[in-house]
Parts: sequence; C-alpha cells; structure tokens
Amino acid sequence: GHPQARAAGVGDVESEGDGGSTPPAAAAAGVGISLNAREPRVGEYSRVASTPEYSLAADARARAEARLAERRADAEATKHKPNAMRRQKRQRRRERMEAAETRRQRQRERRAKAAEKRGAAPLARLETPGEVRFHLGYAGTPLEAVRLASTRLHLDNVGTGLAYAVSEAGANAGTAAARQQERLALVSTENFRAATRRLIDAGAQAPASELASAAKAHLLAGERVGLRYADDLQELAAAAADSLGGPYSVSLSEEALANLLYVFAKLRIDCPRLYATAAEKIAMQGASELRPEALSAALWALATMGNNDARGDEGHADAEGGQDELVPLLQVLSYHWRDSPGEGALSLENYGLSELASCGWALVVADEHNSPAFGALWDRMCGLEPVVWASAKKRELQQVWQMLTALDTVGGEYGAELCSRLPPVALQGARAAFDASDVTVSSAAKEVQLALERLGERVELESLLATPTGVGGLRADMLVLPRPSVQGESEPAVAVEVDGPSHFTADGSRETGPTRLTTRVMSAMGYRVVRVGWTELLSMPTRGDQVEALKRKLAAVRAGK
Repeated sequence: GHPQARAAGVGDVESEGDGGSTPPAAAAAGVGISLNAREPRVGEYSRVASTPEYSLAADARARAEARLAERRADAEATKHKPNAMRRQKRQRRRERMEAAETRRQRQRERRAKAAEKRGAAPLARLETPGEVRFHLGYAGTPLEAVRLASTRLHLDNVGTGLAYAVSEAGANAGTAAARQQERLALVSTENFRAATRRLIDAGAQAPASELASAAKAHLLAGERVGLRYADDLQELAAAAADSLGGPYSVSLSEEALANLLYVFAKLRIDCPRLYATAAEKIAMQGASELRPEALSAALWALATMGNNDARGDEGHADAEGGQDELVPLLQVLSYHWRDSPGEGALSLENYGLSELASCGWALVVADEHNSPAFGALWDRMCGLEPVVWASAKKRELQQVWQMLTALDTVGGEYGAELCSRLPPVALQGARAAFDASDVTVSSAAKEVQLALERLGERVELESLLATPTGVGGLRADMLVLPRPSVQGESEPAVAVEVDGPSHFTADGSRETGPTRLTTRVMSAMGYRVVRVGWTELLSMPTRGDQVEALKRKLAAVRAGK
C-alpha cells in the first residue's frame, strides 16, 4: 500500500504466518517473496491458461493429435485393401499406354494419308537387309509392312520385308503362344499370300536369298505352317532351285546357302533338286569359310530331307548306300579333315562336342558312316577330354546314343569297332541321357493298341529294343509279340510305329531321313516293321476300319512282303 512501492511495481505479498504485508523497506529493495510463501489462490491458474501463448500451444497440440488420428484411421481403412494402391498405379499406367497408342495410331493414319497422296509408286531397290528393316520401321504395324511387300517393295526386297514383318508381329504379346498366334494370323493374310505369290511368279528372276527369306518368314510362324501352305512353299523351293542354277544367278555365300538348306528342311519341303544344287555350290566354293554351326545345319538339312532309299534314274542315292546330294560336300570335308587337315574354319580343332555330335548324327542318318569324313569326326570325338563329356548337354548325348545304336546294328564289324573306341565316360553319359528321355504315349498310339488287341494280339507299349552288344537301343511305340504256333515255328515279332506329321515331308509324299534310319535299325535287329501314318488314321473313321487295315498290314509283314 505504500505509494512509492506501488510506483516501483512491487505488489503486496502476504506472509503465511501473519497474513500481513511485506515491510516497506523490503519492498523498496525488491524483495517480494518470503520463504514461507503460500499456495496460489483459486482462480489464478485460469488467468494463466487464458494467456495467448498458452492457447496457441494447445491448438497446435490438438491439430497434431487430429492429424495422427486421421492417419491411423486411413491405415486402418486400407489395412484390408493392400492392392488398392497397386490397382490405382496399374490403372494410371494403362491410361498412359492407351494415350500413347492413340497418339501412335494418329501418326500412322497421317502417314497413310500422306502415302495415298503420293500414290502407290514402286519403291527403289534397297541394297542391304538392314536398309529394308530400317525403312519398314517407318511403316508402322507389321500389317502395313506386309502390304508394302505385296505392292510397292522392290522384288529384291520382298522376302526380307516379309521376314521382318513376321519377326515384329507379336512383339508385345504376353506369352510365346500368343506371339505365335499373331504371327500365324499375319502369314494367313491376303497381302502376305500375295507377296509370296510375287516371288513365286518371278521364278528364277527372284534372288534365291529373297526366296529363302520368304520361307524363313513362314518358319517364324511355326513349323506346322509348312503343312498349311505346303504348295506355296514347294513352289518357293522350286523357284529357289531355278534361281541357284540359272545363268543369271547371284552367287551366295556358303553361310547363306547353308541357311537356305536349313530353312527349307525345317519346313520339311521335299525338293531334292534344291538340296543337291545348294550342296554342290557349297562344295564348289570349297566350304573354307563355313563355320561349324553352319556346316552342322547344312548336314542336318541334307540328312533329314535327302532320299537315300530311292534307286534308278529318279533316285538320289548311289549303289553303295548314302546320298548323292552329300557326295561333293563329303569329298571336300574328307580332304580338309583327313587328307590335308589345316587351321582354317573347317579345322576339327574348332569343333566342340555340339558340332561334332550334330555332324556325326547327320552322316549316320544319311548312311555315310563308312566315309572318311565320318571317321575323322569320330576320331575327334574319341579324343575329347573327360571333362567335356562330363559337362555335355542332354541333346548332344542323345545324338551320340543314336549314333551308337545305328553303328551297332547297321554298321557291321566296322561300326562295332567304332563303338568300342568311345571313352567309357561318353558311353555312360549317352546311356543316362537315353534313360532320362521322356516317354509319352500319344492318343493315336492308344487307338492302334486297342485295334490290335481286338485282333487278339499281345501288345507292349514303348517296348525297349536293345542292340546286339548293348551299347545302344531304342523304344518302339509298340511291340506285337509272336503268337504261339502249333508247328513249333515262332512268328517274327512286329514293331509298330505310329508316325505323326514330323515323320513325313510337308506334302506327305515320303518319310524323312531319321524315320527311315529307325526302320533300318529295327529291321537289322530282326523285327518286322509296320508304320501307321497320321494320314492313314484320318482315313479310317471307325474302329472297324482300323482293325481291318492293321490286319492287312500285319499279314503282309509276317509274310515277308
């Protein structure tokens, strides 16, 4: 209450003991709290809490708690929907892709309109396949590239254009089956067939390389396409043979010739004149620059599609066995491998087990196991290190097993001697690969089995046939066991093979080389062989027809016919 104290800002502070005021002298000195200070009165805290600073802090704390509660609520709400964000991302990605495709479609439409304004003038000849692919890349879709190949592309670029279009078809497909389906649909279009017809009509004037590229375009759509368009592919092969043998033919490299052989053989096109001409040209060029992979592909083609069973003027085999198509090429290989081994591309030192097995298998299928070239290959295989055999692939070992089977049955003493020279690790690996091969029974084989059982025959499915010395063997689709005879003379066992499309040429006119080798091997083992083709089964709509046809076949082979 002293006026000077109030002016100095020193208030009254009552002591706890007497409830009086602080003496004026102490107040004047700035002492306003005693050691025995009392608790604040009721209502003083409310005055502090109502200050602006305290209200702002409380509001910030409340907002933070609200945000935290909101986040917890969102997490609780999305806990049972873990894929919601993923679906949203996929939807946004899909929308972006659709927008990009819309823009590309508009660009293609503008280009198409511009092309219509310019007219459909033929395009100039492009020098290299790379240039063809570069220019067709601006065409847009594979369908547009095929349309250009059928109308405007230069004749010397049509085959390359078709191959490019098919390779680009199905590029965005999710699975291999979907990609093949798109490619097959492209090959079946009218423009694709028209482009193929352009090359066929040109005949010998069309480059052989473009004819081979057109065949490759069919092959990219699947091997079965050879059955659907066998007639067109047969005409392509004949045109390629004319182009190779014509007076104005452009010389192809050995690699290109090997590729031509492989493509047409993979489609199983039966054109002996084409195979003979291409093999002769490879031999005439010396085959000195032929890589091991290309040589194995060429030999595989000649062995698969060659005809070493025909005789006479129209035959393609010599009197001592083997194939005439291979004779010039084998002479070159024998010179490089046996007579004058060198360090070029044909040196056997450059050949690994894969190439050795492929080339050797092809020569055995072609019945050329007595040739010097095969002897050199076999010597090279026998000299491989054990580590090479230990790391061999299943396909390579299976080819070695098939060679052993053929040599041990149809090779005579020379074949048995070759089998004995193979290292034990190679024999073990080949046998293991054969034992691990998949054994499946087709529905067609089951139908034939039921028909044979109706005839009262005893049948064994997937019967194992061993070679004389046991170093080889194969499985027959089914074995008809000999019936007991009253006279004591046992009938010969009959091996029945049910052959699908892969055992025949595309036109179904004859069997392929590996199929004929299997027949020779089974016959050498002492079995009579009955082959039932898929076209025969299609011509027998009822079970009774199948029974009668098989009855006639069995009677014929048992009679030695």
